[in-house]
Amino acid sequence: MFQGRPKRILRKKLIRYQKIALEAAKQSGRGIIPEVTPMINFGEALEQMKKTDVPLMLYEQGGVRFSEAGLKNTGTVSVLIGSEGGFDESEVLKADEAGIKRIWLGDRILRCETAPLVAVSLTMFLTGNL
Repeated sequence: MFQGRPKRILRKKLIRYQKIALEAAKQSGRGIIPEVTPMINFGEALEQMKKTDVPLMLYEQGGVRFSEAGLKNTGTVSVLIGSEGGFDESEVLKADEAGIKRIWLGDRILRCETAPLVAVSLTMFLTGNL
């Protein structure tokens, strides 16, 4: 997704996102600051997600609802959200093979900028953090 961009631009964005995460955590009184990591490829993302308690993938063509994802009493949750246009079939199959659970948000298709906000909000609510 970001292949053509110079590394310095990506580095600046990462620093900015880390600062936003820190300030948001302070403002909301969070004890744990969300980790913002450098951009990685799809395969690396799947490998990292397998290490979490509940790895999820927002998928516009079906899956279980967030309320059925098993988020109560869980430690770590990872959420994979596609870019505009969604995931292609090979990516979905790779995620399935990695044990990533498909999550369906209903008939509405959210923008790639909006979907993360919905995912974080639902995750926080279902884990008792909201």
